[in-house]
Amino acid sequence: MSWAKQGRGGFSTSLLTELPAIVVVLKADGRIDYINPFLERLSGLGLDEVRGRDWFDTFVPARERDRVRALFRQGWNGKEPTRGNVNAILTADGRERMIEWSDTTLPEGKDGERVLMAIGVDVTAREADRAMSAAELKRFKGLLDSLASYIGLFDLKGTVVEANRLPLEVSGLEREDVIGKPFWETWWWSWSPGAMEQLRNALAQAATGMTVRDEFLTRLRENEFATLEIVFAPYRDEHDRIVGLVGSGVDVSERIRTRRELEESEMRFRSLVENAQDTFFRMSVPSGQFTYVSPSAAQTLGYDPDDFIEDPELIPRIIHPDSVDYFEREWANIRAGKVAPRLSYRIVDPVGGVRWIEQSSTAVPGKDGEIVALEGIMRDVSEQHLIQNALRYNERRFRDLAEQSSDWLWELDSDLRVSFVATGRTEISSINAGDALGMPYNRLQPSGMSETQKAEWDAIHDRIKAHEAYRDMPLTICDPAGVIRHLLCNGRPIFDAAGNFNGYRGAANDITDRVESERAVAVSEKRFRGLVESGTMGILVYGLDHRPLYASPQAAAMLGYRSADDVLELKSLDAILDDTEVERVAALRRRRMKGQRNPPVQEFLGRRKDGSPVWLLSQAADIDWDGQRAIMSTVVDITPQKLAERAHARSEDRLTQAQRIARVGSWEYDHARSRWLWSDELKHLFGFPRDAKINEVEAFARAVHPEDKKQVFGSFTRAIETAAPFEIRHRIVLPGGGVRWISAQGETLFDDSGAPLLTRGTMQDITESKEAAIAVEELADRLREAQRIGRLGSWELDIPSGQLNWSEENYRIREVEAGTTPPTYEEFLKTIHPDDRQRVRDLYETSVRERQPYAAVHRLVMPDGRVKWVQQRAETLYGENGEPLKSRGTVQDITEQHQAEEAVRELVDRLNEAQRIARLGSWVLDIRTNRLAWSDEIFRIFEADPAETEVSYESFLSYLHPEDRDMVHQAYWDAVEQGKPYQLVHRILLSDGRVKWVEERGETVYGKDGAPQLTRGTVQDVTELRKAQAELESSLHEKEVLLREIHHRVKNNLQIISSLLYFQGQGLTDAKSVAGLQDIRNRLNAMVLVHERLYRSSDLAEVDFAEYATSLTAELARVYRSRNPDISLHVGGDAVLLPIEIALPLGMVVTELVSNAFKYAFPGGRAGSISVTFDSGDGTGEMVVSDDGVGLAEGLDPAQSESFGWRVVHALVEQIDGVLTTSAGTGVHVTVTFPLKECRR
Repeated sequence: MSWAKQGRGGFSTSLLTELPAIVVVLKADGRIDYINPFLERLSGLGLDEVRGRDWFDTFVPARERDRVRALFRQGWNGKEPTRGNVNAILTADGRERMIEWSDTTLPEGKDGERVLMAIGVDVTAREADRAMSAAELKRFKGLLDSLASYIGLFDLKGTVVEANRLPLEVSGLEREDVIGKPFWETWWWSWSPGAMEQLRNALAQAATGMTVRDEFLTRLRENEFATLEIVFAPYRDEHDRIVGLVGSGVDVSERIRTRRELEESEMRFRSLVENAQDTFFRMSVPSGQFTYVSPSAAQTLGYDPDDFIEDPELIPRIIHPDSVDYFEREWANIRAGKVAPRLSYRIVDPVGGVRWIEQSSTAVPGKDGEIVALEGIMRDVSEQHLIQNALRYNERRFRDLAEQSSDWLWELDSDLRVSFVATGRTEISSINAGDALGMPYNRLQPSGMSETQKAEWDAIHDRIKAHEAYRDMPLTICDPAGVIRHLLCNGRPIFDAAGNFNGYRGAANDITDRVESERAVAVSEKRFRGLVESGTMGILVYGLDHRPLYASPQAAAMLGYRSADDVLELKSLDAILDDTEVERVAALRRRRMKGQRNPPVQEFLGRRKDGSPVWLLSQAADIDWDGQRAIMSTVVDITPQKLAERAHARSEDRLTQAQRIARVGSWEYDHARSRWLWSDELKHLFGFPRDAKINEVEAFARAVHPEDKKQVFGSFTRAIETAAPFEIRHRIVLPGGGVRWISAQGETLFDDSGAPLLTRGTMQDITESKEAAIAVEELADRLREAQRIGRLGSWELDIPSGQLNWSEENYRIREVEAGTTPPTYEEFLKTIHPDDRQRVRDLYETSVRERQPYAAVHRLVMPDGRVKWVQQRAETLYGENGEPLKSRGTVQDITEQHQAEEAVRELVDRLNEAQRIARLGSWVLDIRTNRLAWSDEIFRIFEADPAETEVSYESFLSYLHPEDRDMVHQAYWDAVEQGKPYQLVHRILLSDGRVKWVEERGETVYGKDGAPQLTRGTVQDVTELRKAQAELESSLHEKEVLLREIHHRVKNNLQIISSLLYFQGQGLTDAKSVAGLQDIRNRLNAMVLVHERLYRSSDLAEVDFAEYATSLTAELARVYRSRNPDISLHVGGDAVLLPIEIALPLGMVVTELVSNAFKYAFPGGRAGSISVTFDSGDGTGEMVVSDDGVGLAEGLDPAQSESFGWRVVHALVEQIDGVLTTSAGTGVHVTVTFPLKECRR
């Protein structure tokens, strides 16, 4: 039997049919058993059309059919319900609606057959918003990809969230190679643990809120590396919390290389300076303060370098007295701007010694050309001065001898010791004859002689030993100063008359200069040849006929020949010229032959032996070559420079083009000239034509946005003051009024004095990236807001490490302070309710193992012990080898939804129980389909079996009592047509002939077009109530009769007493007694009138006080007006029904006060009036009795009066919890105020 036909759930089912959501009931094979009216309206298909058809073929698009069918089987098999699954359904007109489902299996009938009931919510608009967010994200990624920098977005753990296209394309990577990975583990950095650690530390610092700038060596391609300057900065949400990191990198490899070369050059220069024997210095002028002195000062000058820097007066103080005037004169010249290139003066060293110092200086000019410093070298030339003085002395001593002989004369004794020596004009002046006397001649033999020199000495030595003469024999000696001398010697032995050997005499010609000259020439020639043949410069020598005479190896190599001999085999050097150069070179040669001068330096395009081009720089000069006129030309291969110039030109073109494409302009500011130069692209960037002539300073000042001027100019000024590079982003206003965002960078170069020379930099149009950044921030804000509104948080689990990352909303759901470190996976499991923990673990591990999406609904235990219900969804990413890497998912707080569902179930249970207890059933009639649904209690009231009773409007009419059927039918349709609720009591006839009374209520719901849609109402069994009501009405009637009789008899009895008092008074003569009896009668009369009105009234509990007071005062007036007919009486106020317990005391108060007024207010028969008024409102009643008589007797205080009348009045007022106030003036005014809880007018 159909679930719908059974009326399963009774009133619960009728409620589901009215839910503003989809309700679907499916059988085990997926066939449709029931759809509610909401789905009928949404899809355009009726229940009768689709019942029994396959749900998936009927409603689910083909692309999602298999997935949705699998989820159905999962829910059917008792696994996790597919709560939260979203899929499309088809409507009758082919449109698609996005539905989010919650499934529940239900037991069917007695046979135990199960069905699956699914409740769905139309989320088409929400999914469209998500699609729009995805489109905005795609646009943002497109903007990132258009940037020419290396851009990346990271989470707070350093995991890559997004990267632009440039770094991926440069390295040949795909997005999946880097997205979701820690940045330092990506391919760019994995080659070096050091680089990975450096990058990890930088990202960790940025995650704390710092902006980190550093240089990183990265791998761009295999075996190709570059240095990137990367800036990592945090980005924040609307609460100023750090939610991610952004990185921007620029390739600074060339800048690093240039910086290193500069550092190396500076290091080499510093090493040269600090290791030189000469002292380098820098001195400020005119202060004379040393700012630098090299370490060699300690050796050269005898003083520590710091002594000069710390004591500006040290130099003047250590100048030798004989040099003071000279030094002061030269120092005055320096101050006057005249710097001598070389100074020579004496100083006194710390131990009192005198040193000659030679100083070479160069002036350093300032901005205005004045000398601001001296740079130079100081060297100790004391030894040179001593040598020079000795030379002068020897010159004077031996001048005469030198003028007489050109030889060195000498004599040896028999022991071969020097016995005489004399030098002539041969300039062997370093030999001191006195020192040589007595010296063995072989002492002049130098140590460390060459083999040739040793052979010379051996030859002479052999002759001397043999006492033989020798002539023009070469000899090398070492003089006492250690100087090697070359001599040409003649000698002969000396014998006495006996033939005994007495010694040797001879002469020697000093040929040292000649030998040194010849040696110098040989060395020079060798050095020249070595220079020529080992340098980079080539030498060509050729005749006037252009025939080659000599070629250096370098020249041959430049021209592509294996050796210089190959060049010499050429008949003419025209063979090495490009065809375009032959005639020009011939013309130059003809000019030279005519004696005309050519430019000294020429550039030629030549051809190597293999025909390849070579550019040569040539400098030619006429020379004599073996007696003939020739031309020597030095040639330098400038092909690389030429190619570099062309490459530079192409580079300039490409730079201009690149600036145009990247919208980047460059600039330079010359501080000395106050001149600012802009590139063409920068002009265009500021809205000017590229070739426009503009005043850049004025243009920039006008263009900077007024709100940014202070920031921009302040940044420029601080950059110059701090000598630091600067970078700033600001707006400019174009000449046409548009606004652009500019990123400006620059740095300043300074001279040695610290004055700024040149500031240069670039500016880039970042308007699109700025707008993109704003769009990204807005997107992030919307995402965060969407998560907050939807109570939907996101998370990511790194499976190998077990580390979790949470979104901001995830922290809020779990009531954990945002920004704290999320727990590990195992720690997270401990926050799950113990009853759900193992089930959640099993579901997740199964989803990872089977590569299926993960979904679970479970409870979380909050830090304070409270419990929340959440819904988890996730999917897992796997590595190349199939190993699970990370899971990403969402968590949604469904506590309120779960509580609402529990509340609905509890409400339904309570409602059913309440209906059972109150014998009150509910029903819903769908007027359009004539389908009627009854709650279980109606079946019980009608004593019908739900399984055997087919409920419809007609079957309902059949249960009605024949005498009531038409009445009920007419009353229902009248209410439907009039749009009003209805209520009626009628009878129903049970199957056994018994009759029940029921009270029926209902109201109708109408569509937008005004047509009735459905009626819902209640039926209550009032049979017992009707019976009790009849009995109660009978009892009330009997009591009413009895009460009327009581009031009548009380009134008669009181009237009898009043008559008796009247008759008693007739026999009295004492006026006071008569008046007292009359007062009693008046009081009795007030009670009589109350009881009379009660038994005559239809209401036995309340009295119309206005009528009662009127009758009461009229009777009093009748009694007292006979004494004074000029007293008028007025009664007015609200017509209010008062209960007897208030009306009777008030009536007696009126009697007392009006009686007193008649008796005492108008003495002597004077005219006057008495007024009684009554008013009610806001829960109080107020009665005022007043007169315009003579007022109270002097000294009478009603509150303190002992008179019987006033005591009665006070007692009566207290009886009704009232307050009495009196006021005197014209007459007496008495006001009684009392609480009045309920009254009817």
